[in-house]
Amino acid sequence: MIGLSSNIKNSPQAATYKNSTTPFPQTPTPSLGACTNVNCHFEKETPVWGSAGLTLETGCGTCHDTPPADGNHPTASGPGKKHGDYYGAGSGSCGICHVSHFADANPFSHATSVGRNLILSFNGAPNSGGDYGKPQNLSYPNYLPSRTRAEDRNGSCSNLYCHSDGRRELPKLHRHGGPHSPHPAIPATTAPAIPRTSAAGMESIPGVPAMPIAVSVVIRRRQAAAIPLPTKPAM
Repeated sequence: MIGLSSNIKNSPQAATYKNSTTPFPQTPTPSLGACTNVNCHFEKETPVWGSAGLTLETGCGTCHDTPPADGNHPTASGPGKKHGDYYGAGSGSCGICHVSHFADANPFSHATSVGRNLILSFNGAPNSGGDYGKPQNLSYPNYLPSRTRAEDRNGSCSNLYCHSDGRRELPKLHRHGGPHSPHPAIPATTAPAIPRTSAAGMESIPGVPAMPIAVSVVIRRRQAAAIPLPTKPAM
């Protein structure tokens, strides 16, 4: 008789083979089945035992969606479309915020490290770091579907260059799973209009002696840009 465990890998949900815990007799022509609720498969039903090995990139979706459909994960439409437009909506986009296993000798070996935390890393270009508002949901087993609902799992990202004003200043807070808030427009610095009232080509600026208009243009532009005027050196 072939015995069956009442749970596989101490999964939070009872993980079983062929939805059974009842021993069955050996046979040279067994009817193979799949496992359900296994933690290392993100609680998805596994392929039937004896199936062909997994291959990139389609095999990534065997355990977890690539990318997941919830939150603002890159997609071709919906809330994640902006990320999808920038990074693509396939498995290759995962490496922007997570560790990519594409170059690993065995790309699927990370599934055997069940019990570890999810790795979130904002080091993919153009970012060089960042923060996530719900780090507790990256811990095992909180990220499994049976432990945390999708609507409760997603948090906010902050201190990211890709959500800044493009000048590495004032990083924006972005809700993962919420709409993208438009970045505020940066007002242009313009010089005030210059009245040309002098028939002799001269103009007076308050506190400054009359001067040629060409010189006053430079002074007004410096004033508008808050650039200090050069001072005459002491004699």
